[in-house]
Amino acid sequence: MYKCKYFSIQELVDPETYRIFGQRAWMFFDESALIAIDQLRGEFGPATINDWKWGGNYKWSGLRTKNCTIGAEYSLHRFGKAFDLKFQNFTAKEVRAHIKKKPDYWECYISRIENKVNWLHIDCANVIPLKWINP
Repeated sequence: MYKCKYFSIQELVDPETYRIFGQRAWMFFDESALIAIDQLRGEFGPATINDWKWGGNYKWSGLRTKNCTIGAEYSLHRFGKAFDLKFQNFTAKEVRAHIKKKPDYWECYISRIENKVNWLHIDCANVIPLKWINP
């Protein structure tokens, strides 16, 4: 089971999931998705997914359980295959532009990227090559 180098499990799940499962919550995630967010964090520096642990407002930018009322019913967030990242030193547009320059590298980890949003949505759907949502 892969565990992130740069993100704690609390940054990937909501408070209730963490309360119930603790460190066992790693089991809910697709390994490719976890590797992707580690690769992005390693390349672009500090990034926020969920920040509820530190009093922030984000708790559904990683795993979305049945208790979550945002997003699509079958969003890949609900299957541990999608994340929304907010980078400290780069805009989402800058990160997307960088990924577009190296699609052969990133498509090993990322299947789809949402465009036209202020965060970087990545997921690991079963599609090849890399797809852009709302291009």
